[in-house]
Amino acid sequence: MKTQKDFIQLDLEVEKKKIGMRFKQLRKEMGYTSHETFAYENNLDRAQYGKIEAGSANLTLKVFVKHLNVLKVSFPVFFNEDYDKIEAGS
Repeated sequence: MKTQKDFIQLDLEVEKKKIGMRFKQLRKEMGYTSHETFAYENNLDRAQYGKIEAGSANLTLKVFVKHLNVLKVSFPVFFNEDYDKIEAGS
């Protein structure tokens, strides 16, 4: 088990980019090549969803949960080892 001494400071901008990249990855796994088509077919705001995937949206928990429900994934599935492998840089 990792302890506090193993903690690495999180960077908000990097995490927003990683979250966006993870949403994109899951969308593509569902067979959608276009984020606009995905948003439209799932009754999501296309502009907002585009910002989420671009890593420029500062998501509220409400919006995050709404999008996870559309993808049919839980927090543990979203933040699994695939999330940990994403390299977004700073």
